[in-house]
Amino acid sequence: MAYKYNYKSLLVGGADGWHDGNSTITYSFASGSSLPDYYPTRIRNGVEVWNISGEKVPTTQSVELTDDEKAMTLRAIDAWNEIANVNLVTVEGTSSAAAREIETDSTARTYASVLAFADDESEEIDLSAVFEDGLNMFGETLNAEQIYVNSNGSLTFGTGYDVATPTTLNKATPAMIAAFWTDIVTGPEGITKEIDAEAGIVTFEWRHVTSYSGSLEESAPENTFSLTLVDQGNGDFDVVFDYSEIAWAFEENTGRKSAAVAGFASLSSFFETDYSANVSALKALDEITGNAGETGLWTYQFRGGDLYVDGTLISSGTARGSIFAQEPVAASSVGDILIAGTAFDDPDLYGFVSGLPYDGAANWQDEIGDLWINHSNEDQYVGGSPVYGHTSWNTYLHELGHALGLEHPNNDPNDLDITTQYTVMSYNAHPEEEYDPFNKQAWSLTPMVWDIQAIQDLYGVNTATRTENNVYFGDGGGQNGNAIYQYATNADNGRGMQVLGEDGIYRDVILTIWDAGGTDLIDASDLDTDSVIDLRNGRYSSIGEIDDNIAIAATVKVDGSVINYVENASGGSGDDDITGNNGRNLLRGNAGADALEGLGGKDRLFGGAGNDTLDGGAGKDKLLGGSQGDELSGGGARDRLIGGGGADTLYGGSGNDLLKGQGGDDDLYGGAGNDKMVGGKGADIFVFGLGSDRVLDFDTSATGDWVDLSAATGISDYTDLINNHSTDTASGVSLFDDAGNDMLLLGIAQVDLDEAFFFFD
Repeated sequence: MAYKYNYKSLLVGGADGWHDGNSTITYSFASGSSLPDYYPTRIRNGVEVWNISGEKVPTTQSVELTDDEKAMTLRAIDAWNEIANVNLVTVEGTSSAAAREIETDSTARTYASVLAFADDESEEIDLSAVFEDGLNMFGETLNAEQIYVNSNGSLTFGTGYDVATPTTLNKATPAMIAAFWTDIVTGPEGITKEIDAEAGIVTFEWRHVTSYSGSLEESAPENTFSLTLVDQGNGDFDVVFDYSEIAWAFEENTGRKSAAVAGFASLSSFFETDYSANVSALKALDEITGNAGETGLWTYQFRGGDLYVDGTLISSGTARGSIFAQEPVAASSVGDILIAGTAFDDPDLYGFVSGLPYDGAANWQDEIGDLWINHSNEDQYVGGSPVYGHTSWNTYLHELGHALGLEHPNNDPNDLDITTQYTVMSYNAHPEEEYDPFNKQAWSLTPMVWDIQAIQDLYGVNTATRTENNVYFGDGGGQNGNAIYQYATNADNGRGMQVLGEDGIYRDVILTIWDAGGTDLIDASDLDTDSVIDLRNGRYSSIGEIDDNIAIAATVKVDGSVINYVENASGGSGDDDITGNNGRNLLRGNAGADALEGLGGKDRLFGGAGNDTLDGGAGKDKLLGGSQGDELSGGGARDRLIGGGGADTLYGGSGNDLLKGQGGDDDLYGGAGNDKMVGGKGADIFVFGLGSDRVLDFDTSATGDWVDLSAATGISDYTDLINNHSTDTASGVSLFDDAGNDMLLLGIAQVDLDEAFFFFD
């Protein structure tokens, strides 16, 4: 049976995962020209070739991804790991490159402190006595005579580095080892350096450091972390990152926001850790077990210039296309999924997976799940590398989805009714992108709504992703939580919501938000386009220049409660349409003629400048109109409606509401329920409705207020009103109809009234 228009279309044919969410999937990258022994070889036209899912590849041909491809793969792995309990991790094992234990009992140790109260400063240190052969990083031997410790959380070689805003590590970055590179200001303890030349160990510790913006506050979160180098001789060395106290993960100030970056870079190659630039992962560094098996401790080894992590060779320093064949590697050493790439004969092939997983597949050592990238497809290498947000990026998300168990939608990736608006498993571009030039088309940055549902169906929900307060797209004024997907001001045309690819082209942002907790905000306040923001789960928003580009993942409940609400939204200066959900929403229209709807829950709606329409929906809501003529509707429950400075129209709805017109000539409709109404300045109209209402500031001056009695039952004219449907009370004059509804004009007596104050039809 085909499930044409929902996530089950990705699970047709009995799709299965590697496990049920309570285990792990291991992966490794292929190295050089070596493949596991489960790939058969044969002689073809006198040449030994591998049979890779029917593709014939010479055994002398490289099967290793480039560094840029590996970085893109790791980004895709993070994207899938964060939405479900996929638990895709590097294969474990012990390598010959494993570092010797660090010994710290030498008497040849020196200790000092540098860079106290430092901001964007560096200190040169000569460590040639420790590293007599230099440090061989990615095949480049770095001189230990000129090592610079930088206040911003890194070591550099040959020059100090005062750049405060980190970038993705690459070969253009100065030769660097970064433990926590971001805009740091040190305190009175500065950075301690401990040098033990006899043991070959050097440690730098950033003690109780704050972010730059934190340094401007009286009390700010502080981090303590260290970077240790261990000499292993002949240019080999180990690196240890020890995160003992991490209370903040990114720096932000006006016009700048940056999560800390960790990893290594040289002129030859680079590597970023899996937690680099990931705010939630960075903030958990002092709480989780690192790859060294201890809390907060991560180790890395360089041998012959190659980087090893968890005993796995990460980067061999050998260029793609090496002519040297290598011996097959043991199948047991590559894990469940081998990630590789080579030049296949078909130039139109993007990539593929050698068979989808099945129950029990992890117990077999075969090619099931292995992911292949085609180096012959020019669309995979725009400017020589894959490009984030481009179709080449989609290849990594798409193929990894297969490796984890997802099918094409209904086994038909070309079905024109299904696009990447819904799933990255489709071959069809988002409808707003399909007519753009192919090289400029935008593709989904994350798994989309169907993908998230399907992968959670296989592996269970990742409830640990983004559980703190988060702000999406804009920075929320710096007061609303961690900044995620900061694309609001990113564009080549000043309109925002684009991502800059490695090829220098800006593309529209298309993504789905998975957020497992906290009080969160979608912030479009920097945009001047007309945003449509829908906070309901599984719905799409139009933020930026294309429609239906932002989604919120479908509803997930834990113990009966929805965990993946996004609660709040802010519009920009355009005419925005903002819809809440059944949670407690804070909706701000800001400038422009906006329409805000709260739906269920106790909501607060602020129209801002412009002629706005506000509808609280069910729940106890607070609606504020702003400075121009607004329309406010309370809906069910007990609401508060405050009009603002313009000529506003306020509808209380069915609850016991408070309506305040404020400035301007306002129309106040109490609706059902016992309502309180305050007209404020201006000539206001109070509409007689159902229930017992009170008007607290009825103005009987010549330019005063009116009561609209057109909906009252049995009141024909002013004489009938005075004689039969009104009476003085201790609090004021009470108006009542034949249906039992009444309105009290507080502080007013019958003698103060005049026919000019009333409408009867």
